[in-house]
Amino acid sequence: MNASLKLLIAALSIGTLAALPACATASASELAGTTWVLNIDEEQSQDSSVFDTSTATITFGPGVGEVTGTFGFNKYAGTYAADGDAISFTDVCWTTMACMAAAGSLDREQAYVFTLEKAERYEINGDTMTIHAGDEVLEFTKQ
Repeated sequence: MNASLKLLIAALSIGTLAALPACATASASELAGTTWVLNIDEEQSQDSSVFDTSTATITFGPGVGEVTGTFGFNKYAGTYAADGDAISFTDVCWTTMACMAAAGSLDREQAYVFTLEKAERYEINGDTMTIHAGDEVLEFTKQ
């Protein structure tokens, strides 16, 4: 094999390796600018003490790593990182409206945020996004 062919193969190999990180984070761009509504199973939806699912949302901002959402009367914000099917949420803070302490809904809303903070991976199948956090699973429908 001549020297110029070896040089060409080496250059192509380096170019391919440099492109790999962009492929690994392509799923993060899939999330940017999307909003999802939390799904609650049928049993929970018939429980009047469960907060209105139409207000439990997660929005992945157009900015790198921005995430915001609502649940009940409260809002939350933080950062996220996605790489392949791995996802994590950090620096999540939320409002705690005093009126939400009624019927234990504040506890459920905090549990939701804590579950996000434990997120390990996610998957999108059509208009459904599932976030896995250990044994806990959050399922959302694209808005």
